[in-house]
Amino acid sequence: AAYVIPRLRTAVAYTNIIVSTDEVDQGFWDTRITHQVRPNVTYADPRITVAASFTLTRGDENSSLSVPFWAYQGDGRFAYRFTSAFSAGLAGYYLFQEPDVGLHFSMTRSRLTGALGVGPSGTLETEAGADFFTQEGDSTKVRPSVLAAYTHRFSVLAVTLRYEQGF
Repeated sequence: AAYVIPRLRTAVAYTNIIVSTDEVDQGFWDTRITHQVRPNVTYADPRITVAASFTLTRGDENSSLSVPFWAYQGDGRFAYRFTSAFSAGLAGYYLFQEPDVGLHFSMTRSRLTGALGVGPSGTLETEAGADFFTQEGDSTKVRPSVLAAYTHRFSVLAVTLRYEQGF
């Protein structure tokens, strides 16, 4: 569901994911059910774009692989358009995942972003920064975080080639 006015867009999405594996001959079965609710808001004018969202996830597995969990994630993005073909900004998120039984963890991502128009139908995107992972009782682990993507738009669809590294 979405509400769109000239410079402000709001939306809310609900996703239900069911994955079922049945390998009776090996004595293994697994059903994973995940529910996600994601409201978001974006403000865009000719020079700046500001976006924020919050995702609430409830995951439940009835196997011994994992346990049910709650996850809370906040995302933010800011971009400034320097020319019609180039923009730069900041992007990041904070995720906290809390299992019903076991240790909780958090992840934070912070990146500088850039987007460059390539011809009339292409966009090259780059992001670089750091990811921070902390599990309850452990020290924080830090890794480089990068993204490189190219999107080509056709009249009825868009194709994206994307490479991403981080936690």
